[in-house]
Amino acid sequence: TASSSSSGSIGETSEELLRLLQIKATNNNSKRDDEINSLVQTLIASKTSFDPATCIDGPFFASVHFIGDTPLWEKIGSAGGVRNVKGQKYTLDGDGDGGGTFINYAEIFGANFYVKAVGDCNDEGAVVSSSSSSPPG
Repeated sequence: TASSSSSGSIGETSEELLRLLQIKATNNNSKRDDEINSLVQTLIASKTSFDPATCIDGPFFASVHFIGDTPLWEKIGSAGGVRNVKGQKYTLDGDGDGGGTFINYAEIFGANFYVKAVGDCNDEGAVVSSSSSSPPG
C-alpha cells in the first residue's frame, strides 16, 4: 500500500541519517553536512509522528549536528580543539502532556570544566521547517 511504502521510505531515510550522523561523530568532520541537512528536511516534510516517550525520553545523547544557529553551549563545547562531550538529556514527566525537564551539557576542557543548563520543556506541537516557504516564481 501507499502508506507502507511511505513508512518504508521514511524508515530508510531515518536509517541513512543515523548512519551519516554516526560517521560524522566518529570522524569529527562535516564533509556530509549537506546530505545530512537534506535528509533532515525530508523527515520534517514527511510530518511523520513519533512518540517522544520512545524517541527522546531517557539517557544523555550526544549532539553531533545542528541546522540553523548553533546554540551557545555547542559553541563553548567545541572550543580549544579538544574533543569535548556535548549533548542533551530529556526526561518526560509521565503525565502524557509531553512536558518534562531537559539538560544541556557542554564540556569546555573535558569533564573538569563544563557548562550545564537545566530547565523545563513543554510540547508546543509539530516541528515546522523554517525553510518551507515557497520558492520565488
